[in-house]
Amino acid sequence: YMGDVRTFHFFDMSHKIVLSLWFSVLLLGADSEEQVNGILGDSATFQVKTSPSFELISWTKAVSSNSETIAVVTFGEPCSLLVPDPAYKKRVNVSKDCRELHLSHLKKEDAGRFTAGIIPPGAKRVDEYFDLKIFRKYPSHGSKFQA
Repeated sequence: YMGDVRTFHFFDMSHKIVLSLWFSVLLLGADSEEQVNGILGDSATFQVKTSPSFELISWTKAVSSNSETIAVVTFGEPCSLLVPDPAYKKRVNVSKDCRELHLSHLKKEDAGRFTAGIIPPGAKRVDEYFDLKIFRKYPSHGSKFQA
């Protein structure tokens, strides 16, 4: 009878270790998502952490179950910016070092998940994720925010 208890105890412990390792791998392997806060009508900036050099960055926004391309930035001096969606054409800008995307005149529907698909020369694509939250100012208190 004692053998059964030890076997169960060993199974229980090894099960916990496996679960613990699995969660560690899951957390370490998960791509980080940076939260970006913006105020309705103002601008938001998304900055990639991956350092140059890269060939291009494809910026997309998750819309339903699809991704919509917001901008494609090609590295160079100056950076080349292609904005295929007319809804974003006058609202998207890029920094001189090509690593920041600025989205102006924020709308409520801009909130959501953005992905920077970074393509380094001769290397695999690296994705960085941003979660844009849009806040409104309270009309009577300029410093207070409301989600």
